[in-house]
Amino acid sequence: MSSVSENERTVWVTTPKMWLFMLLAAALLGVIFYAGIREMVIVWNTSEEFSYGYMIPFITLFLIWQKLEQLGYDLLALPFVLRISRGLVLLLLGLLQVDQSYLLQR
Repeated sequence: MSSVSENERTVWVTTPKMWLFMLLAAALLGVIFYAGIREMVIVWNTSEEFSYGYMIPFITLFLIWQKLEQLGYDLLALPFVLRISRGLVLLLLGLLQVDQSYLLQR
C-alpha cells in the first residue's frame, strides 16, 4: 500500500516544446560558460584530487530533478523564463566588462 493516493500522484509529461526548451537552454549555457567549463575540465584531467569533478553536474541535476516539485517551478511558465532571462542578461553584461585580451589568451 502506498501512502500517496492515486489523485495525488504526480505524472510527468514531456512535450516536444519542453525538450526544445531544454535543448536550447543547454546549448546557450554551453556557449556562455565554454571558457569556464574548459578550464574546469583541464583541472579535472590534470589534478587527481579534483578528478571527481565530472560527476558534480550529474549529481546536481539529479538532486534538482528530485526536488523540482517542491521547488514549484513550471519550466515553461512565464515567471520562470523571465527570471532565467534576467540572469542571462546580467551574465552577458558582466561578460562585456571582461577584458577581451584576457579571454583570447586562454
